[in-house]
Amino acid sequence: MGSTPVYTPFSVLRWSKRWSGEYPRAFALPKLIVFAGFLSGAILLLLVLKSPHPSQRPFGAKSWGGKRDAREAGLFAEGGIIIGKIGGEILAYDGPHHLLLTGGTRSGKTRGSVIPTLLAAPHSILALDLKGELHSGDARVDFPGTAGWRAKLGPVIRFAPTDEVSDRLNLLDTIRPGAQEVRDVQNLVELIADPYGDGRFQEFWDRAAKQILAGLIIHVVYAEPLPSKTLARVFELLARFDDTVKLMEATLHRTNETSGEPETHPEVKRAAHSYAAYHEKLRAGIKATAESYLGLFADPLVRQNTATSTFRISDLMCADEPVTLYLCWPPNDAKRVKPLIRLVFGAVLRVLMEHQERATDGREKKHNLLLLLDEFPQLGKLDVFEQSMGAMAGYGLSAYLVTQSLHQVTQAYGRYHTILDNCQIVTSFAATDVETAETVSKLAGDIFETRPQETWSGKRQLFGLDHRAITYREERRPLLLPSEVRRLSEREELIFVTGAKPLRAEKLRYDEEPIFRARLLPAPEEPRRRALPSPWSGISSLGFAQRRAPDTPPGRDGAIVRALSRKAPLRSRTAADQQQGDLLSALEASQPDGHSEPDHSATASTTAPAPSRFALRPASDDSANEAGS
Repeated sequence: MGSTPVYTPFSVLRWSKRWSGEYPRAFALPKLIVFAGFLSGAILLLLVLKSPHPSQRPFGAKSWGGKRDAREAGLFAEGGIIIGKIGGEILAYDGPHHLLLTGGTRSGKTRGSVIPTLLAAPHSILALDLKGELHSGDARVDFPGTAGWRAKLGPVIRFAPTDEVSDRLNLLDTIRPGAQEVRDVQNLVELIADPYGDGRFQEFWDRAAKQILAGLIIHVVYAEPLPSKTLARVFELLARFDDTVKLMEATLHRTNETSGEPETHPEVKRAAHSYAAYHEKLRAGIKATAESYLGLFADPLVRQNTATSTFRISDLMCADEPVTLYLCWPPNDAKRVKPLIRLVFGAVLRVLMEHQERATDGREKKHNLLLLLDEFPQLGKLDVFEQSMGAMAGYGLSAYLVTQSLHQVTQAYGRYHTILDNCQIVTSFAATDVETAETVSKLAGDIFETRPQETWSGKRQLFGLDHRAITYREERRPLLLPSEVRRLSEREELIFVTGAKPLRAEKLRYDEEPIFRARLLPAPEEPRRRALPSPWSGISSLGFAQRRAPDTPPGRDGAIVRALSRKAPLRSRTAADQQQGDLLSALEASQPDGHSEPDHSATASTTAPAPSRFALRPASDDSANEAGS
C-alpha cells in the first residue's frame, strides 16, 4: 500500500521457516505470541464446550432460620426448658406454650434436654421419673441426680409408691366434703375405671362397677374412722361387698340440709339399691370388675404410701417456694403401678385447673407449674390431659412432652389425637420410624424456588453453536424429605416453632456445659414429713336407720346406736373387719322377722342422738386420733 509493504498474516510462518535458524532471537517473541494465542483459544473453546449450568444454591437454603430467628421466637430465655444450641449459644424457652421432643432410644433426650431443664427451670415442676434417675441419679455414669439443685429452689417431694421410703399421698384427701364431694368422687372414679388408658371399656360391667365404686367411696369417707378413709379400705370392702351393701343402706351419713334430719347419702343409697337389684351372677361380675381396678392396693407398700398425705397437690403452685414433685415408678413395676400414677396425675389436673387464681382447697397460686413428662406415652391415654391441654396456659400450667417417636403417641391416643396440635414448639432428633419422619417432613413444609435452566440449540462446537438460552422455572418440593429426617447426624436436631422459620440446631449435653456441671449436687436426705390433716378429719356417720317391729320398745334402736358408738377407735385392718362383723350382727338382730331390708324412716332419725356424731368410736377421741395419725 503505497511505499509501505503489506504481508499476509501467514507470511511470518514462511519467514520463520526460512530465517529462524539465522536469526533465532528475532523470531522468539513472535513464536511466543502465536503459541499463547493458540493456547488461549483452546482454553476458551474448552470452557464453552464444558461450561456447566449457572451455579445453584442448596435447595431451600433461604428457608432455614438462624440465631436472629431463634431470638425472635423467644428461644434465648434466661432459664426454663432447655432445647439445644445454635451458634454456640444455649436455646431455652420460658413461656406458656407446650413443647414436644421426639428422639429414639439412647439418642440423648434425657442428657440433652430433660436433665438440663430440671437444672434450669425456675418454676415448680412435676417430673415423670420412670427410672428414678432424675431424682437420685445414676452412679454408673457419675450422675448425682437433679434433686440436690432443685432442693436449693424449694421443697423436693418424691412419691414412689413401691418404695419403703417415700412421701405419701391419700387420694381421698382430694375429695372436698360438701357440695363438691359427688363431683370429685365421680371424677376420681372415671380414672379408677380406666386403669391403663388402653381404650378397653365394657359398657355394662364398667358402668355398673363405677356406680358402686362412687357410692362405696362416699360411704368410706363418711363412715370409716380416719385411718381407714383410704382406697385400700375401699378395696377391702369390695371383697365382701354383699355385707358392705347392708351397712351402706343402713348408715346415716349426714344431716339433710332441708329437713335437718340424719339421712343415708343419696349416692350411697342409689349405688346400694342398684347393686341389690341385679341378679346374683351379675353382682359377682360387677364386684369382680370393681375389684380389678384396685388390685394394686393389696400391696402393703402401696397401702402404706397411700394411707395418709405428707404433701398437698396444691403445694405445687401454692407453696411459698417452687416445689418439685418426682413421680417415680421403676420399669419392672411400670404396668402394675401405672393405674396409681395415672390417678395422681389426674388429681393434679383436677385440683389445679378448676380456678385460675387458686387451687380447689382455696389456696392462692404463687408459681407456674411445668409438667415434665419423660416417656409420657407410658401413661397410656389420659383423656383428661388431652382435653385440658388447650386451656392449661390460663391456669398457669405448661407441658413438656418427651417421647421416643410420634408413633408411640398415636398408639396411646389414636390416629386423630390433638397432642401435636397443641404443641407450639416441636424438637426432633433423627427419626427411627416412618410416621415420625413423615410428620417432621410435613412440619418443615413445602417450599417454592425459582431455578434457572439452560437450553441449547445447534451443536456444541466452536463454529456450529447456533443458540444458548437460560430460562427460569418455579419448583415445589418438601423442605425436608422423610429420608433426610432419618439421616440427621448424631449431634443435629430440628426445631419447629409456630410462626417462625425452622431451625437446624445442635444437641446439648449437660455434662459438657460448665453451667450445668456446677449444679450437679448430691440428692438431699429425704425428710420424714408428718402426715397432714385430712379434710375428712372429724367427719363421721350419725348412726344407723333401723326398722322397728310393732312390739319393739321405742328405745331399742337408739340403744343399739349408743352401744355401737362405745366401740374403741379402729387402728388396724383386723380391728376394722371385726367391728364391721359386730355391726352386721347388731343390725341383723335388730331386724324384725320377715323384714330383711332396712327402712330409712323418720322414726329411725328421731331415735339416733343427733347432737353426737357417730364415728364408730367415741366422739371425744376424734382430736386425739387425728393428732396421732
